Amino acid sequence: MNKCLNPLCSGKGIFEEETGKNCPICTEKFNTSFYHVDGGGFNGNTSCICVYDSETENYLYEEYSENLTNNEAEYKALIKCLKLSEENSIIESDSQLIVNQFNGKYKINHDHLKILCEKARKINQRKNCVVRWIRREKNFAGKFIDNKKNGKRWYYGR
Repeated sequence: MNKCLNPLCSGKGIFEEETGKNCPICTEKFNTSFYHVDGGGFNGNTSCICVYDSETENYLYEEYSENLTNNEAEYKALIKCLKLSEENSIIESDSQLIVNQFNGKYKINHDHLKILCEKARKINQRKNCVVRWIRREKNFAGKFIDNKKNGKRWYYGR
């Protein structure tokens, strides 16, 4: 169990990662919509971004673009998820760099990433979502991209 990451409860509660439930302090103010995001290189010159809704267990969005770096694809996945998500949702990514830059813990050294981060933060001013890191093996959007890289059509369930 970790300290609750919901900014509305000031870290007083406990978030139970295994059950996906919010702490008792957060329940009334904070819904339990969870999204996974991922972006990355696909076949050398194509990148894929994916948004997965943990509540419905559906892939909400996938897009293929050319000439994106992994970090650009991660930010574009986050931006798309913020646009699609409900207010006060939890968005999980396996990119420590993107999560920590978005949350202000890491400095952003590249101007093109600063622009993407600011765009995500601006959208989040209206959405008030929590963006946090999860391990790669728990990221179902990442599994989708991994399976695409390995030539599988899609990922069936957990």
